Amino acid sequence: MFIHANLPWTYGALGRLFVSPAMHRWHHVRNGEGVGSNFATVFSVFDQWFGTWYVPSSCGAPLGVTGGGHDSFLHQIFSPFARLFRLRRPSGVGSDAVP
Repeated sequence: MFIHANLPWTYGALGRLFVSPAMHRWHHVRNGEGVGSNFATVFSVFDQWFGTWYVPSSCGAPLGVTGGGHDSFLHQIFSPFARLFRLRRPSGVGSDAVP
């Protein structure tokens, strides 16, 4: 989870061995440079071997998905459970809406 921290850290020369938060941010770029890069989660050497390593500088591009709730840590943690609860609830329970 540390690689998802909103930090500009690159680890310097060690960044060629380990994935840093700055490297992983390029993985989450929405459009343009960096899309389709940096898939490793611990060792950046795998991205170098497969030609997907991309860290030109710290990333200031728009990241992630668009839509409500994605900027909230609590929403991201609990939304899968809320979705599971909605799927398991029998249809018609707790809803006054007419189909």
